[in-house]
Order: sequence, then C-alpha cells, then structure tokens
Amino acid sequence: MAATHPFLVLAASRQGLGLRCLRGFTGGGTILAHCRGIEVGRLTLPGPVEPGTTLHIPVTRLPRVPLPAELRISAAMDGPDLAPLWRLETPAAALALLGPPTPVAEELRLDQGVLRGIAVERANGLLE
Repeated sequence: MAATHPFLVLAASRQGLGLRCLRGFTGGGTILAHCRGIEVGRLTLPGPVEPGTTLHIPVTRLPRVPLPAELRISAAMDGPDLAPLWRLETPAAALALLGPPTPVAEELRLDQGVLRGIAVERANGLLE
C-alpha cells in the first residue's frame, strides 16, 4: 500500500509528523496534515523532494474527535493522500505530538470569595 504513496509517515514527535520521501515528489507547493477535514499542520516545500529525504510537518493542534483518530497527508483538503493514514490511538499519542498542555484561564471572576473560571486548551482537543 505504501508503494503507491510518495511519502511514508515515520513517526510523530514534538517536531511534527516525520515523513520520508519514497519516490521523487515534484508537486512542490504545500503539504497539509488534517484530521476529519480540519487542518492541523502544513509544510511549504521549497521545490521538488528527492527520494530518501526526511521532512517534518509541524502539527499545531488537534480537534476533539473520537479516538482512534486518523491524520491524512495531502496537497489539498480534497486531494489524494500523499502518505498512508497515521492513527492516533490514545490521548497520550496526542501529548507526544503536541507536548504538555498549556491551558489558558478565561472568564475569571470572584464569586462569594471563590475564584471561578474556565481553563481552555486550544491546541489539544483530545485531552480528557
């Protein structure tokens, strides 16, 4: 199956999704990573990619979707896949990709001596 795609996803890390070019890719332009139609990362290519080249698509966020979730790699949202789907099985896999959460406190107020508000984590929708 991977032989039909120009790229293979090697791993997910804080650098993003690591891709290896399996055969020359002359598409240029931009490579997108998306989850259920929501863009989660992009990489602008300076030109053609030679076989054996390793690239990293930075992933900046993940939407709240049921697990396991799949990340697609393509040149356009409705375009063909450039690599086999990459599965995120657990919230821990999302943490490995995005790093530790950075919640932001919103709507803070003092209510009868108690500080109340909402903590929002915008990057990782898979946190429980």
